[in-house]
Amino acid sequence: MDGNKLAARLAHGAARGAAVIGRNHALFRPADPLDPLDAPIGVLPAAFRPKGSRFGTPNSPQDPWFDGVMDLALVRPGDYLAGPAGTYFIWQMVPLGGALCVRCNDVLSLKRPAQVAAAGPDAYGGNTASGETLLMAGWPAAMLRGARGGGGRVDLPGNDSLGAWAVLLPPWPGVTLRSADVILRAGGGRAVVTSAERTDGWRLLATEATS
Repeated sequence: MDGNKLAARLAHGAARGAAVIGRNHALFRPADPLDPLDAPIGVLPAAFRPKGSRFGTPNSPQDPWFDGVMDLALVRPGDYLAGPAGTYFIWQMVPLGGALCVRCNDVLSLKRPAQVAAAGPDAYGGNTASGETLLMAGWPAAMLRGARGGGGRVDLPGNDSLGAWAVLLPPWPGVTLRSADVILRAGGGRAVVTSAERTDGWRLLATEATS
C-alpha cells in the first residue's frame, strides 16, 4: 500500500470516529486578513482531546494544545473550527498522523505603529498610536498569561508589574509580525510584541501596554 492510499484510509477512519464521538463544528478557512471568519466553508464533526491524552482527560487552562479528530481530508493548517467545544485552529498536520490544534480564548487584531523621531542630535525615536497600520483583524488566538510579569511599573511603590503574555496565532501570507507590533484584544487592552517566532504558526511574546 502506498502512502497516498494509507493517508486516505487514515483520514476516512478519523472521519468515522469524529462522526461517532464528535459534534458539528463550523469550518472556516481565512481568506482575508481583516475578516478571517467571514463565512464558514462547511460543517464537519470534530472532537478534541488534550494533546497526548485520552478523551475525558482534564486540561490545564494554561495548555492550549489539543489533538483534533476529524476528517483530515477536508482540513488544512490554519483552518478554524468553531462549535460546542469552543474555537480551535489547526496548527500542524502530520503526514499519516493527526491534526495538532490550538484552543482559542481571545480575538486579536495586530497593528504596526508609525515610527516618530524628534529633531536634534539627542532625539529619541519611539512608536506612536497615531498612524498605526492594521495588519490583521478579528483573529481568534490563544493568549495566555506568562509565568512572570513584563516589568515596567515595578520601580514605583504600590505599582504592579505589567502582564506578560504568550500568544499563538495562525500565519497569514504576506504578513510578517515583529517586535514592537501592537496587539489589540477584542475585550479591551493592548499589548506590545517583544518577540515574534514563525514556525507552523506565530509564537509571540508580548507585554501589556498601558496606553
